[in-house]
Amino acid sequence: MEDTAEADGEDAMVEESTEVDIQNIIMSTMVSSIKEEQPKNVFTDQHMKWNMNGYRRAIFDDYYQQDDTEQESCVSSVSSDDSDDYTFLFRPNKTTPCSTKMLTNIPNMIVRSRDDLVLAQFRDVDDAIDHAQLTRKYGLVLRYGLNHRQMLRRHSLQTVIEDYLNAVLNPSETLEDYESPRLLSIRRLNIAAKAAPILIGGNIELWERWVNEFSTIPGGLLILRPHVPVRDPKLSPQIYNSFLQKMFSEIAEMLSKETAGSKHDTEYIHSNAVDLFLAAVRAWGTSSSLRDRIKLHQKFLEGNMSRSNKSEEQIRLLCEAESALANRMQQSATIYLQLDPSIAQGTRDNSDYFLSSVLPPTGPTYDCLFDLRTMQTFFTKELNKMKSSKDDNRFHSTKLAILETLSDLYYIDGDTRNALLSYLVVGSEYAIDILEDMSNTALQQVLKDDVSVFSDSKLNCRFKHVLTFIQSAELHKLLTDPEAIGSLKVPPIVSLICLVGLQNAGPFIVDHCVLPDSKGYSSQVGRGAICFPIHMVANQLKNYPKLLLWLLHNILVNRPEIYVNFPNTAVPPTTVTKLHKAHFDLLVAFDDKSYVPDRRLSDILSFEEIRKESSMLKFLKAALPHGGIRSDDVRKTLEWHRRGKKDVSDKVELSNFKVLFPHLFAHELAYVIERSSKGSEEDSREVLLLYLEGVVSLPHAVEYAERNLPHSSILWDTLVSFCLDPNQSGGEGSSSLDGKLFGSLMEVAARSGANLAHLVSKIPKNMRIDGIRHRLVAAISDYQTKLKLHENTFQIISSDKIDLLREHCHRSRRGTRVDLYSSRQDLIPDTHKDEDTIEIILKPWKEGKARLASKRQMRQSRNIGVVKSYYDIGMNLPSSLEIQ
Repeated sequence: MEDTAEADGEDAMVEESTEVDIQNIIMSTMVSSIKEEQPKNVFTDQHMKWNMNGYRRAIFDDYYQQDDTEQESCVSSVSSDDSDDYTFLFRPNKTTPCSTKMLTNIPNMIVRSRDDLVLAQFRDVDDAIDHAQLTRKYGLVLRYGLNHRQMLRRHSLQTVIEDYLNAVLNPSETLEDYESPRLLSIRRLNIAAKAAPILIGGNIELWERWVNEFSTIPGGLLILRPHVPVRDPKLSPQIYNSFLQKMFSEIAEMLSKETAGSKHDTEYIHSNAVDLFLAAVRAWGTSSSLRDRIKLHQKFLEGNMSRSNKSEEQIRLLCEAESALANRMQQSATIYLQLDPSIAQGTRDNSDYFLSSVLPPTGPTYDCLFDLRTMQTFFTKELNKMKSSKDDNRFHSTKLAILETLSDLYYIDGDTRNALLSYLVVGSEYAIDILEDMSNTALQQVLKDDVSVFSDSKLNCRFKHVLTFIQSAELHKLLTDPEAIGSLKVPPIVSLICLVGLQNAGPFIVDHCVLPDSKGYSSQVGRGAICFPIHMVANQLKNYPKLLLWLLHNILVNRPEIYVNFPNTAVPPTTVTKLHKAHFDLLVAFDDKSYVPDRRLSDILSFEEIRKESSMLKFLKAALPHGGIRSDDVRKTLEWHRRGKKDVSDKVELSNFKVLFPHLFAHELAYVIERSSKGSEEDSREVLLLYLEGVVSLPHAVEYAERNLPHSSILWDTLVSFCLDPNQSGGEGSSSLDGKLFGSLMEVAARSGANLAHLVSKIPKNMRIDGIRHRLVAAISDYQTKLKLHENTFQIISSDKIDLLREHCHRSRRGTRVDLYSSRQDLIPDTHKDEDTIEIILKPWKEGKARLASKRQMRQSRNIGVVKSYYDIGMNLPSSLEIQ
């Protein structure tokens, strides 16, 4: 009976085991951090638990397990180049429930003697592992070990894991059915790096060992870095230090070698390698630095939403910082020996989940994973080695990587000043290669007055956040600090321009410029000014004339209140007027002598083209009234440059030299002559010829002839003769055959409201003008339309004036008794007549209109002495009334 009861109990145990996932139970006991005391079970021999039901169930389990293994091997053979399946760790586990339990309950052999009967197994998990090791299928070995980890006797799980990682990282030692040894591929390296957190877990000693193993493989640390634990467990600072140092040594060696590939591909590879290393430095810094970096990139992206700047690089840096902070806050070793990919991946890359569930640190933290002082010392020594090296070009890229790393280390340490200085040093190093091209681009932007010539490189895109960093930390004063200027190869402003690009540095510098004696600057000097005077910025750019011209032009266009319009002072500062002189000299020095208008005189310009002004003309119109440059000096300088002479001499006459560049500064010279001349006929003719020959624009010439009233008739005669003379008009005009130029003159004159009758009378005989009838009809209709507009406008103004006077009269008649200046002025007789005062009886406007007219005539006929009347449309009232 006892045997029967025990057998019934065994049946119940077997049935219960089919409903419970024993593997999860085993896992929960292995990863538990607190060892709870369990009641001791009475030992029961395994052969006592065997029965036929369990044996039958185990056979079915083996059948289904074989089926799953065959399917997995098929998947492995298709998706992998290896003969073994190393990626089963990253796929859902398909082992059947109860197979682990049943494998200990299956006898395969019976040993019989005279006194006893022994039930035994001739193959267990250890035997399966031994067979897989003989065939060098270490992926299958690991699968057996993980699925039946409690039944291992001769083998340990740690040994199985080490064999697996060694097999993945050393394919030449496991021939894997290949005739020749295989080399380690990036795919296998990725498999080993991704499997490391699952197989190593929280074992710090194993992590140290396998980090050293990966460090012996070129590029191995770059692949392992995203999988290194940063929170649970947290490795010793020495491991992180050696990790970064070894990673940097590999990258520095790669940067210093000459490759045979294309330059573009080489730069792309080098840039990505440096980005991976810098990502490791930033991710292993303090949590507060990651939080501040996220805020920095977010603030930059919010402030540049309206601009057309490319922000893909900034978005990448933002996502990188968010992912690193999420990993620092919630990375855990609970993925240890988990075969479910969803558990293995966890929430490492789910930054959205992190931002909504885990609060970042609110204050400064001191949880840097590596030793900050040790790393700063290491990179400082490496930088000194690079500076002392004779082959500067070879280590130029390495030096830039070190400087950028130092700036990140200073930022992690909270030293914002040295962080910005390191960034500026990076910009000064880049200036060696890009300063000349950047200066030419700045000059083209000034001459063409077109911002589209700018194009940000990847370098400028990755440092855009430096501008936001300067604003948030209020480091503007550092850009004008004499110590900073002396420690850099180029001035700080130039370094900043090379670092972030013209399109980004321009608005930043212009927005923070102030007048030299500005109160906003003087009040900020004591605590770190958030702006810098315009003359200090110009001083740094005096050796870079193209950049200085670009800066002054941007200030003229975007900040005229500190350059040409002074709302708070009547006399401009001396430093600003000196900048006006320098601005003019630079515009003249970088003139475009090869400029020739791409149009003919007969072409009629649109209104947009007529209103378009050059950079020189904009500057002259804004700066000439302030006295920094005089009109006579400007005229003389422009005339000499049009003759190809740079040295202006008072002893040499201009008439001795011929104009070599008729289109150079033609519009500007015409404006200066018109503004500064005394109105002589000679100057007027010269201005007209400048518009015709230099500017090549009939609309400008016609407008000038219309607005110059003293010499208008002479100018029109000159204009007509110019259009009729083919020699003067460059062959466009003809008195007998071609009337295209004269037809254009008539059309432009009609558009500007000139006298068409005078032009029609000047048309010579036999001249053919295409479409003259339609042009005249259109001109007359336009003139009639304009005339009607003026007449209607005059009527509207007159009616409005009368309405305003009526309202004024109505409001002024609300008094009851007034004192007049004369007692003899009687408006309305009263029964009790008083010589000094009279009483005014108000009457409605419609009834008293005729009465008021008769009284007006009566007052005018009297001699009222000192009383004066004013006359206007509608009514005539006394100049003042005194109400009693």
